[in-house]
Amino acid sequence: MTPSHTFKFIAFAGPMVAASFTAQAAEPVFRTMETSWQMTRLFAPGAAALAQEARGTVVIYEGIRDVDVERAMDEQFERLEHMMFVGTVITSEDGEPLQDPETGKLKTEDDDC
Repeated sequence: MTPSHTFKFIAFAGPMVAASFTAQAAEPVFRTMETSWQMTRLFAPGAAALAQEARGTVVIYEGIRDVDVERAMDEQFERLEHMMFVGTVITSEDGEPLQDPETGKLKTEDDDC
C-alpha cells in the first residue's frame, strides 16, 4: 500500500474499529436525553430519521429505562413499528435504575433472545 492508500484505509476503517470496541459494553448503560442519540431519535427525530423510518428502517434501542419505553409507547405510537427495545433498564417508582444487590449491575428486562 502506498502512503496515500494507507491513510485512506485508516480514515475509512478507523471509525469502524472504534465503533466495534465501544459497542461491546458489558452491561447496558443508563441513557439520558443529554447523553444519548437514542433518546433524541426516539423523542425528537429529525427529518432524516423520519425519512429512514418511512423507507422501513427499524431502530434497535438498547439500555433505555422502562419508563422511557412506556413514554414512547404513548407519545410515539405511530412510529412503534420502527422500534425495537432490548436490555430495557428496570426502574423504581421514582424512575431511578435498579441495581442487582449481588452483582451491582443494572437490572434489565429479560429479552428471551
